[in-house]
Amino acid sequence: RKRKGPSLERPAESGAAAAASRAVGGREMPTQCQKRSGDEIFSWLATTLASNGREASWGDVLDAGAGLNSVCWLMHQKNHDTLTVVTARPEGADSYGDVLKSIPGDDPDVEIALGNWREEDFMKDRGFDVVVSDYLLGATELHWKYGAESLLERLLNALKPGGFLCVAGLEPYETILDRTNARDRLVLDVEAIGDSAAILAGRSTYRELPEEWVRRQVERRPDFRVVAARRFPMRLTAKSLRRQIAYASEMAAKIEDQDLRVAYVKRIKDLELEVERFEVHNRARNYAIVLQRGSGHS
Repeated sequence: RKRKGPSLERPAESGAAAAASRAVGGREMPTQCQKRSGDEIFSWLATTLASNGREASWGDVLDAGAGLNSVCWLMHQKNHDTLTVVTARPEGADSYGDVLKSIPGDDPDVEIALGNWREEDFMKDRGFDVVVSDYLLGATELHWKYGAESLLERLLNALKPGGFLCVAGLEPYETILDRTNARDRLVLDVEAIGDSAAILAGRSTYRELPEEWVRRQVERRPDFRVVAARRFPMRLTAKSLRRQIAYASEMAAKIEDQDLRVAYVKRIKDLELEVERFEVHNRARNYAIVLQRGSGHS
């Protein structure tokens, strides 16, 4: 999910996921996770892993850039030997402010790792059977300028022989939407006003990367292959765009130049009026890719 607010809605939870039990495998789920057992993308990732030899156990699992949704999904799977959860937030919370450090409870097989992938020694010499990158590549810019390519390389190298990397991402709006289409234009304008306000306020923002970019990186590594990939339609509503507008307003308030700040506030208010007339939009999309390392490499 794009985490500027967030602005987009992932595919809805299935009925089975929404009715997930409070306990999995005899272990009481943390309160934060009891109603967060997954969605359509997570279900597809789990099914793909199961159909490629990971039905019984996922072994040692890494959530490389944890949010509460991905952590809770992994906790509900309960077929890992160990689960390591990475967050760059020093207080142990993800980018929504959801506290992660309390998730493990008394489970000795769940670890919260505080650190930043740009640090050369972070997670060095550790190997995993399954690595999950849930909208992480698009968020890299927040913590590691122009670091997405290096981050992906580190995630690939963290895989044990035969291991899997599960990548979920948002296809950048600019690659699939058409500004001559009125509803597309509004989505693009709301996105742009937030991004540009953040930059003018001296803040980092998200930089989503397309599915094709991920594929090109993998093609350079003969020891890896794409196991499966799928695209997921994304449903945007007025509520979705209002979250993005709120992000833009927050960033605009931090612009130092008064005239520029006033101009941004006016433009944001105009967009707010347009958003109130906004209907459901289904032309954007998410994607998921499962990659595997060859079993002959160490």
